[in-house]
Amino acid sequence: MRRLRVIGAAGTSLTDVEKALNAARRGKIRAIIHRTMPLREAAEAHRIIEQNQLSGKIILDPTPAE
Repeated sequence: MRRLRVIGAAGTSLTDVEKALNAARRGKIRAIIHRTMPLREAAEAHRIIEQNQLSGKIILDPTPAE
């Protein structure tokens, strides 16, 4: 029970979601990752986003640093 949820935009049909999931499964869709940051740097991540200083997604990693 992974409790996954797919959220679409207004006007998105079930067919659109199925096509997108199939494309992702085949490796045709890839997220562009700008940076991975520890969760403790969430405020900095928000600053980067607010100042539009990124070219992709920011991943916040909740695992503790070693």
